[in-house]
Amino acid sequence: MHLLPAKIQYLFWNYDISKLDIKRYGPFIIERILEKGTFHEVKWILRTYSSNLIIYVVENSRNLSI
Repeated sequence: MHLLPAKIQYLFWNYDISKLDIKRYGPFIIERILEKGTFHEVKWILRTYSSNLIIYVVENSRNLSI
């Protein structure tokens, strides 16, 4: 299981971090970081996820206010 880095976990205060696998829940994690994260956390998603997945999430998410 791939877990979130400690510096990012504060964004997921309402979830059990030990069950939040970054591969399985990629779209959700991308949404949350784009919505509530800082520049440093956005840089982390750019390093962690493919640009195709990030673009897909941005184009298709109904949970982003951007």
